[in-house]
Amino acid sequence: MRIHTGLEAWVSIEGERCEEYGQTLAANGRDVTCWIASEAGKTFSVHWQDRPTQQMDYALIIDGVDIGGKCCVNPTGRLVSMDMTGTRISAIEEQPFMFAPIRQSDDESLLLNSVEGVGEIQIKTGTARFQPAIRTYAPPPSGKTFHERMKKGIDHQTSFGAAKLVAQESVTAYRPVPVGVPTMLTFKYRPLNVLQANGIAPRPKTIETKPVVKQPAIEDDDSEVEIVETKPKTSVKRERTDVAAQHGGSPARKKVKREAAPKIPSDDIIYISD
Repeated sequence: MRIHTGLEAWVSIEGERCEEYGQTLAANGRDVTCWIASEAGKTFSVHWQDRPTQQMDYALIIDGVDIGGKCCVNPTGRLVSMDMTGTRISAIEEQPFMFAPIRQSDDESLLLNSVEGVGEIQIKTGTARFQPAIRTYAPPPSGKTFHERMKKGIDHQTSFGAAKLVAQESVTAYRPVPVGVPTMLTFKYRPLNVLQANGIAPRPKTIETKPVVKQPAIEDDDSEVEIVETKPKTSVKRERTDVAAQHGGSPARKKVKREAAPKIPSDDIIYISD
């Protein structure tokens, strides 16, 4: 997702960049929103890159909670890439971002828990001045439980995975002082089937297959099949003498002495004259 200033941001789930759906631009001409498909139990990370020419602050907000962020104190106009994979709980430990099913209950006291911002990953960016600060660490925010009547179609929220060792930070901490109006990039996340049911993400294409028509089987029943062997025939042409034409009398059949024909190959046809 990209905004008019050239800032580009995206979300990856376990290293694979998410496909974005339904990108919209707010009426103010600055803020941009899109949808991504979340997968419960999988970790995710947030990435962005920019070419700042002024001091810029990039704050990451997940489920309405400010998680921290990055800043560019010495802008040069060159490409700057940033990413966040979790929240630091010490100089060498981090708990990764993870999608999780939303927790719900029928406890009436939970009606006070607001669902505003839940199911959203936001990057708030804008010009700022910076003051040096001391880097502190704290446990990540715990996931909320919501009343079942307040769920309002929100199926996932963000939790944090088990702590893992990471490289020690070597950057200086700053506290931003915003200057001017910020711009918001918002990724709304829901399960893929929810996005498909609401027409936000396309449904998978179905491949039409023609039904297979079985050919009738030919029964081979030896009891109903008779195989007849025939011997090759020898064609013999006999000439008759037209006695009546020669003697003027009634035609008489001339007696012919028949002799046994010699054996011949079955594939030959021989004409014999008397």
